Amino acid sequence: MKADEQLAEAQELATLLSINDRVLRHNIRNELSVALGYLDGIEYVDDEAEVADRADIVRTHLEDLVETSERTRRIASIWRTEALQSFDLVAVVEERVAQLTADAPGVTVRTELPDSYVVRAHPSLPLALEEALRNAVEHNDGDVAITVYVGRDDDATTLSIADTGRWIPEIERETLRNAEETPLEHTEGLGLWLIYWTVTRPGGTVEFADDEPWGTVVRIRLPDRPDPVGSPGWVSEVARTGGWTESNPSGAGSGDPETAGPRPDESV
Repeated sequence: MKADEQLAEAQELATLLSINDRVLRHNIRNELSVALGYLDGIEYVDDEAEVADRADIVRTHLEDLVETSERTRRIASIWRTEALQSFDLVAVVEERVAQLTADAPGVTVRTELPDSYVVRAHPSLPLALEEALRNAVEHNDGDVAITVYVGRDDDATTLSIADTGRWIPEIERETLRNAEETPLEHTEGLGLWLIYWTVTRPGGTVEFADDEPWGTVVRIRLPDRPDPVGSPGWVSEVARTGGWTESNPSGAGSGDPETAGPRPDESV
């Protein structure tokens, strides 16, 4: 590994450690403090309705804590994983969009998709796509319209997710552009880092920008990679199953990086 690559690796590791430290010191501590505050003295409360209200609040904060811990685990796993997985990107988009519209019926999603594009990417690509779609909904007020586009040029596939809101503050975009997190400039959530490292670790690029005339667009560019098997029949199988993990040729396509590993007969 060259010196500049080693330096970049060390800087990324420092960022990962900073994120984990912030989550431990800030997010987890705050969620636990609030939950414990509502539990304090609950055994002496006679009003059943108040007990139920307190219990609901505690549950909400503990569920947020579990989600934060899970996202942190996924980010660490993304950073460690070097294996690639093959996806029919169009099938992944359609599945995640269907899930989003089922969970948020008021959201309008328009898609501009080809019949099928097979890409090789990080195993967490479906999670990153889900995160981008969910953020477009959760961090915008009122009705939001989303457009998802997939296209391909000579050497890469592009996935764009545009919305009519402004869910990414400029300070957070600057943090991601610098690929570092500081105590004063950190992402409020962990989702943007999940997207960022899922795309960039295997050599892709991700851009968070304003969309004209209004809104935000996330542009993900996935470089073309050689087919590890090289069989037209295999490509058809990928399109049918939606994903093929190099350590799991049966094609589970779970999207969890901890289930993927390098194929024994191939160097990734």
